[in-house]
Order: sequence, then structure tokens, then C-alpha cells
Amino acid sequence: VEKLKSEIADFKNKNKSLTKANNKLFVENDQLYADYKKSKTKLQRHNSIEYASEMELECAKVKGDLLSYKMEYERAYNKYTPTINDLNQTVLELKDKLSAQQDTISILKQKDAQIKLYKSREDKEIKKVIDLENKVKVLDNTVYKIGQSVQTMNMLNNKCRTSFEKPEYLKKAKQANPRLLYDLFVPQREKSSEQRFFSELSRISHINV
Repeated sequence: VEKLKSEIADFKNKNKSLTKANNKLFVENDQLYADYKKSKTKLQRHNSIEYASEMELECAKVKGDLLSYKMEYERAYNKYTPTINDLNQTVLELKDKLSAQQDTISILKQKDAQIKLYKSREDKEIKKVIDLENKVKVLDNTVYKIGQSVQTMNMLNNKCRTSFEKPEYLKKAKQANPRLLYDLFVPQREKSSEQRFFSELSRISHINV
């Protein structure tokens, strides 16, 4: 008995499921039938003369629009083609100018590098000139000091002259005293001021050259 009850309950559940599925199929069938009726109506309409006339009018309108678009395109093409060509020519000219400017910039960069190189060399030459000027100043100072020494020696020589400035006085003195010439002669133990001057000048020139 329990087994039968279980089977009956199972059948009832299956029956409910089948009922739901059947109802769903009925709904879908109704929808399909409605779609069929609509399609049939449209098909009948498409087969009618009225629909054919509407399609002819629609096609004529589309053709007219297409022709208008073509004419408008031709007008726009004729109108803007010269402008486009001018713009293309302007672009080419600008590209040429840009290329020329780039070449000029490259040349200027090379010249700038050369100027920097020449400036570096010029600075070195200026330094050499300054060094030479400093050496000349040292030489001038040395020459000036030697000149002062020569002048001083000349002054001392003038003070130490003998009274025999005139040749006839010196001749008479030698006749009176033959040893006077020997007494007046003094062997050169030191360089004269002129000798010292040229010797010092030669020494400095060899040192600074």
C-alpha cells in the first residue's frame, strides 16, 4: 500500500510538470501562430499593387537622393580641389623650407663648434701673448736697472777722471815721468758696465725664451 501511495504521488508530480510544459507549449504555439498571421499579412501586402507602387516611389526617392549626393559631391570637389591642391603645394613648400632650416641649423651648429674651437685657440694665444708681455716687462725692468747701473757707472767714471783730459797735458806728463802710463794702467778685473749689460741681457733672453 505504501509503495502504491509513493507511486501515485510520483505520478501526480510528473503530471504537474507535464501540465506546466503543456501550458508553455500552448503559449509558444499561440505566439508562433500570431507571427505566422503577421507574416502572411505582410506577404499579402507585398504582393499587392499598392506595395509595389510604394517600393517604386521609395526607389525613385533613393535614386534622386543619390543623384543629389553625386551632384553635391561634384560641386564640392570642383570647389575644394583647387584649395586642396594649393594646400598640398603649401605643405610641400613648408617641408622644403623646414629641410632648408634644418640644414641651416646644422651648419650653424658646425660653425658654433668651430667658433668654440677658435675661441679656445684664441684664449691660448692670448695667454701666450700675456706671458710674453710679462717676460718683456721683466726684460724692460732688467734693462732699466742695468741702464741705471750704467748711468751710475758713467757718473762715477766722470768723477774719477784724471786731470789729463787734453792729450798735450798727458804727453808732457809721460815725458816727465815715463812710469806714469804704467801707473795709470789698471788691468781689467771686472766687466765694464756695457759688458755687464749685454751679458745680463743675453742671460735673461736664454732663460725666458
